[in-house]
Amino acid sequence: MSQCWLDQTRFGQRRQLHQPDAFDAYPKLRTAEGLDMPDQLRMYTIRPGEMATWLEEWGRQIVPLRRRLGFEILGAWTTEPDQFVWILGYAGPKTWEEADAAYYASPERTAMQPDPARHIAKSEQWLLSALDVR
Repeated sequence: MSQCWLDQTRFGQRRQLHQPDAFDAYPKLRTAEGLDMPDQLRMYTIRPGEMATWLEEWGRQIVPLRRRLGFEILGAWTTEPDQFVWILGYAGPKTWEEADAAYYASPERTAMQPDPARHIAKSEQWLLSALDVR
């Protein structure tokens, strides 16, 4: 079954994505088989009027560093007017906690000035465990 997804890019443009199967959007989340590491769902409330700046800094600073340190951005979305949601994956040799702590302690992350986190009014995170739904 073909599904149509609306995705808002990090620069605020809307585009329509067609997926042949909803599970193909995030292959890593498709099944519980072979997944040793959970993914993390992060939901941020961005301070009023700061979404555009947050998205620019997130895309320019946070995403490349996360990827260099072995993380995968499985998806990112905005909801009007001030919610930012993303799913972050990690399948490296460290535990999730060790890898996340290494990211925040890295020289590149501590050198980010001004800190992109200043745009976040509220942060919530959940580790996700995949279920076999087929």
